[in-house]
Amino acid sequence: MFNHDSFYWINQIEKASTLMTFQEGIVTQSVAQKVALALQQLAAGSKRPHDYYEIQPMLLELTGSEGSMIHVGRSWQDIQATLHRLLVRDRLLYLYYLSLETRKRLLNLAHDNLDSIVPSYTYGVQAQPVTLGHLLLGYEATLARTTQRFSAYFVRLNKCPLGAAALATSSFPINRAALADFLGFEGYVENAFDAAQLSLIDVGVEGAYLASLLALSIGTLVQDLHIQFHHTRPWLLLEKESLNSPSTLMPQKRNPSSLDKARLLASQVTGDAFKASISAHNVNSGLTDYKNLDVSETLERACTMLKTVNAVLEGLKIDKEAALEQVNADYSTTTELANVLQRQAGIPFTIAHQFASKLAQYGRLHKLPPAQLPFDKVVEIFDAVITETMPNKITFPLSKETFFSHLEPSNMINNHLALGGTNPAEVQRILNKATEQLSQHETWLYHTQENLKKADERLTDMFNNLIKT
Repeated sequence: MFNHDSFYWINQIEKASTLMTFQEGIVTQSVAQKVALALQQLAAGSKRPHDYYEIQPMLLELTGSEGSMIHVGRSWQDIQATLHRLLVRDRLLYLYYLSLETRKRLLNLAHDNLDSIVPSYTYGVQAQPVTLGHLLLGYEATLARTTQRFSAYFVRLNKCPLGAAALATSSFPINRAALADFLGFEGYVENAFDAAQLSLIDVGVEGAYLASLLALSIGTLVQDLHIQFHHTRPWLLLEKESLNSPSTLMPQKRNPSSLDKARLLASQVTGDAFKASISAHNVNSGLTDYKNLDVSETLERACTMLKTVNAVLEGLKIDKEAALEQVNADYSTTTELANVLQRQAGIPFTIAHQFASKLAQYGRLHKLPPAQLPFDKVVEIFDAVITETMPNKITFPLSKETFFSHLEPSNMINNHLALGGTNPAEVQRILNKATEQLSQHETWLYHTQENLKKADERLTDMFNNLIKT
């Protein structure tokens, strides 16, 4: 799932330090070559511990005490701070990529459902009919904001602490800019105290916090999908067997286990943000509390969460007929009826709203869907409301045909023409804009990965030349 582990990155840190100390005349060529050959041998071996305290003795066993000469101007403190950023950087970029994949699937589903009419909900109750494309683009917008936050965070993350030593550098001529360049960082953390002791707190917590923002959006999406399975005829379906699991007791059941997994991961990632803040809270600088915080694990969980959600979106099927049946069974279009009475007859909205509300109460009491309301009863309810609320009698201003046409979900949707609404033409406009933004974010990721790839190739070439010289 991820490019590199701790052992790999510690080895890269050692390579960078070897080249820098040689270039600055801190170690001789023979010492640098001896260390380089040992590092090459360690990289090819099968033993890959993740702790620098375990790796350093392995190096010194091959080089003798001379191998420790590349450690000048360094401490476990700045090495750990650098390793932390490298691991988080690796996983952040993969999480960025997966978020683009999630957004791409949402945009594709929105494109296929520009005019698919579905119910929407507020307070857990059916609110008004909308197009599914409108809802899906709403979720995509939340993920797009977090994607932008990731790239902004990357600028702060991709600064190198190496060479700061414990907190104040050293008397050796350590070239921190070279160390940063070797490892693909865009510069170094200026203040050595900040680099080795402080930045781990805010940079670490921010990474966990951003992952939790992603998890909150994903959690809402998953819950909105999951609630469909409360119905005997859900309009969102998971048709792939791999996304469901059978009950061990009830043969008729197919549990949406993929949604359960995604929701649990989202909860864990959200919890990690609290854990990160508490670990860093109320401690002196230099203590290990916040240094033991493994944000890379949080990002790994977030990646697994998105991979699960992407599989769900890939296997999602929409039953448009079932969705429209749910809309037509309730009175969610009566808001538009109140709007029409205000626009066409000048009836104040509160009075039109009262009429529409009483109409819905009557229909539900008599178990009638909107399309089966007796028109004479509609007029009777209207007359009663007008008599109670207005000084002058007003005849019901809509014909039977016009009245029922305004209860049609498609008419309501097509009449909502304001920016950001659910009208298919407006949904298409937003879809085009979102697609363009996604392309820009894909370009950012490509260039960022290319820059890191070039830095890695540069380090490899220089390191190999040192060995061959």
